[in-house]
Amino acid sequence: MRKLQSCKLREIEIYYTTYDHGGVGMEYLTVKEAGNKWGISSRMVTYYCVDGRIKGAEKKGNLWLIPLNAEKPEDGRTKGKVNQ
Repeated sequence: MRKLQSCKLREIEIYYTTYDHGGVGMEYLTVKEAGNKWGISSRMVTYYCVDGRIKGAEKKGNLWLIPLNAEKPEDGRTKGKVNQ
């Protein structure tokens, strides 16, 4: 069973879907929704899912389900600040 719900995070409204997993309702974001929440492209979110960098992400068919409370992974393309 799917239910469309909404919540307000950081001054933007995000719509997310609740999926019923054997009687336990879990709240998940789609790749597009997670990208909007984190300010990155949906392709980058898909890359993070495939690489296993988003804790709790599940693939159902051709759809990635990302837990609503998942944190954005760090961008591995940069090493951060270098102390001199």
